[in-house]
Amino acid sequence: MQLKIDRLVNPYKESNTYLLPINKDNIVIIDVGNYPIKLINDYLKNNNKQLVAVFLTHEHSDHCSGINELAKYHEFDLYCSEACASNIENEKQNLSCYITAITPFKILQKKRKVYDGELIKLGDFIFEIMITPGHSPGGISIFVQDFVFTGDTILEKGKPYLAFPHSNKTDYLISINKLLNRIQNQTILPGHGDDFLMTESIRKKLKLTPEH
Repeated sequence: MQLKIDRLVNPYKESNTYLLPINKDNIVIIDVGNYPIKLINDYLKNNNKQLVAVFLTHEHSDHCSGINELAKYHEFDLYCSEACASNIENEKQNLSCYITAITPFKILQKKRKVYDGELIKLGDFIFEIMITPGHSPGGISIFVQDFVFTGDTILEKGKPYLAFPHSNKTDYLISINKLLNRIQNQTILPGHGDDFLMTESIRKKLKLTPEH
């Protein structure tokens, strides 16, 4: 089965929410920003899909602010790194207390913590986890078929923002090297912007020591 992906662009920061049908009945979501939950519910109803899992690429509000509202309507497993699991429970660490466009929140529901190299089978697909902190402590990238979801660790324009109080440039460089050693012909689906393929120019930009 070939993976098909629908992308929703959230109002705040134009972050991406990805919807992945994993079989004829079920769907997985990667990141849930502040896209209207009613419209996500309509999508699920119109496509006869049940939400079974959500992955978070990291803990920042533009990627997880809709989780609590989504959980009012659906039961799903919430997959994230150990650091992300802790930080989404903290309004400062998820940055929501600093953002006027988003009501401060904590995500307290049970989390399914993922680990580096872990393989998670959902429906007809296997999701491979790579722990990729740097932009934030809780960053992960997710490989599935010929795609990789990189959150804000790899963006088409090059380096991510690394000036948050909990960003770490050393961790970022380690994560980038891990990803560049693994990414070959996979389509990259970032946390912001359109999907793209890795090019040598992007590789060179990412390998440079970040100056943020």
